[in-house]
Amino acid sequence: MGFQLSPGVQTKEIDLSTSIPAVATSLGGTVGRFTWGPAFEPYLCTSEADLLAVFGKPTNDTFPAFLSSASFLKYTNSLQVVRVVDSGAMNAAPSGNVTQITGEEDFETQLESGTLTEAFYARYPGTYGNGISVETHDGSATWGDWQYAGAFDVQPDTGNNEMAVVVVVDSEVVESYLVGLAQGDKNSDGGNIWAMDTLNQMSKLIWIVTANVTNSGAGSHSFSGGIAVSAEVAAHCDDGSNDDQATCEGGGNTWVPQVDAGTVGANEYMQGWDTLANGDEVNISLAIAGGLSNENSAQVATVSKYIIETVAEGRKDCIAIVSPPKEEVVNVGGATNAVNNVIAWRTDVAFNSASSYGTLDGNYKYVYDVYSDTYRWIGFSGDVAGLMAHTDSVRDAWWSPGGLNRGQIKGVVKLAYQPTLAHRDQLYMLPNGINPIVTFPGQGTVLWGDRTLLVKPSAFDRINVRRLFIILEKAISISAKYFLFEFNNEFTRKNFLNMVNPYLTGIKAAQGVYDFYVQCDESNNTPEVIDGNRFVASIFLKPSRSINFITLNFVATKTGVDFSEVIGQV
Repeated sequence: MGFQLSPGVQTKEIDLSTSIPAVATSLGGTVGRFTWGPAFEPYLCTSEADLLAVFGKPTNDTFPAFLSSASFLKYTNSLQVVRVVDSGAMNAAPSGNVTQITGEEDFETQLESGTLTEAFYARYPGTYGNGISVETHDGSATWGDWQYAGAFDVQPDTGNNEMAVVVVVDSEVVESYLVGLAQGDKNSDGGNIWAMDTLNQMSKLIWIVTANVTNSGAGSHSFSGGIAVSAEVAAHCDDGSNDDQATCEGGGNTWVPQVDAGTVGANEYMQGWDTLANGDEVNISLAIAGGLSNENSAQVATVSKYIIETVAEGRKDCIAIVSPPKEEVVNVGGATNAVNNVIAWRTDVAFNSASSYGTLDGNYKYVYDVYSDTYRWIGFSGDVAGLMAHTDSVRDAWWSPGGLNRGQIKGVVKLAYQPTLAHRDQLYMLPNGINPIVTFPGQGTVLWGDRTLLVKPSAFDRINVRRLFIILEKAISISAKYFLFEFNNEFTRKNFLNMVNPYLTGIKAAQGVYDFYVQCDESNNTPEVIDGNRFVASIFLKPSRSINFITLNFVATKTGVDFSEVIGQV
C-alpha cells in the first residue's frame, strides 16, 4: 500500500487466525491381483459393490486381494486399490495384434503412437476379456431380427450414420450404446455421440481404436485398418443365431484369448506400491498388504518389507499393516507350529523389519466367499486396518485399536489356530512384536495387541503412539507451509506458537497426550539459523499410553483390621 500525502485513514488486514486442519486418518491403500480393472494406477473404492463393479468377482487366483479389501470396506468407506498384472497379461482383441493396455493413460499413449491396430480391445488385461463380445447393428432392415434390438429404446438412424453397440458377457447385455460414426456427430438433444468419445469414456469393458468409422451400407461397417465388422458380429462370434455365422467361422472376428500369466512377482507388487508411495499424489493413511496372502514366504517378506520401509517410512504419514504368509500359518500341524513358523518368518533376514511404521498380526481367518460359494483362508491385514479406521470413528487415532472395546473383528468363521496364553506371550514379546488374534468364547474374535514392529522398548512400539505422531506431524507440517517465505522474527515465531499451542491443547483434552511444550524462540532460532534461511520449532510431547497389563491385588484381612493399617503392605 502506498503512502498518502494528505491526512486520512488507511486500513489494512493482517490475518493471524491461521489454524491447523484436521487430517484424514482412515484412508486405506492396497495392491494386489484382481480379475479385472485398471492396472498400476490407484482407483478409489468406497464400498464392496464399487470394488466388485470395477475389479470383478474374485477367483482362485485373485481372492486374497479382493476379500482383504472387502474386509476393510466393512469398517469404513475409502480404499485406494491398485491392480497388478504380469507383463505377459494382454488385452483380448479380435485378431492376433494384441497388446497390454493398463488404463486410460496407457490407451491414449498407444493410440497416439499408432501401435493399436485392432478395431476393439478388451478394456483391461486378463482372462475376463476372453468372455466379452461386441455386437453392432446399423439400423437397416434386419433390425427387427437382431437379438439385441430390445436393449434400445430407439432404432439407429441409417441416414445419419448411427450404430447400435452392445457389449455382452455370458450372453447378457452388460452395456449398450447408440453412437455416431463420425467425429462431431450429435444426438437429437445435441449431445456428443461420436463412437470414439462415447465408448472410450463410458465403457468399463472395451476400447474402440479406429478414429475413422464409416457406414458402408446396410449390414456391415468398415473400420480403418482394413477390419471388416458385420452388423451382427463385430468382435466376437455369437451363438449361431445370426446369418453372419459363416463369416465368423471364416476367421478374423473372434477374440484372441488372453491369460493372466500367473507369474506376478515381487517386482510387479513393488511397482504397484510405487503408485501409492508419493504422499503429494495419493492420500492414504493405512497401507494394507492383504493381497499377498497366497504368495510364497520369500515374496511376502520382500514385498512386505518394501511396503513398510519404502512406502510407509518414505511417506511418513501412514502405517503399513502386514500379515504373515498363509503357508506359515494354515494347516501346519497345530498352534505351536504356527507360532514358531510366524516368529521364524518375522525374524528371518528377508523380512526382520524393525520399523515403527509397520505392524504384523499372527493369524488367518476362514471366511465365506459369496461370489464363488466356497470358504477361503485370508490374512487379517484388511481387518486390522479396518479396526484402526473404526477406532478413528468411535474415538480418535491415538486410541488403541486392540481389545474387547475396539478390536472386535467381523466375519470370522474360524481361526487358523487358537493361541494359548503361552503362545500369545511368545508372539507379543520383543523383539517379535507380533499382535495375536484370538477368539474368546462368548466375546468374539479380537485383536489382542497393539505393537508396531519396533524391536526396542519405546513409546513408538505402540500403534496408537505412532498414529498420534503421524497425525500431529502431518497436520502441523501442512499449516507450517504458510510460514515459508515470511521473516524469521519474534512476530512470526509468536504467530506459530499461537497456531500450534491451541491445537495441541485440543489434542491433550482429547487424551492424545499427557502434556506438551513448544519451543520456538531465540534459543533455537539463533542468528546462524536465521542467516541460513531456516526456522526451527521443537515440539515436546508426552504421548498417552495404552494399558497392556493389569494387576489386580485381592487381599484378605482379619475382620477387625482397619484397612488403613494394611494399605501399603501389598
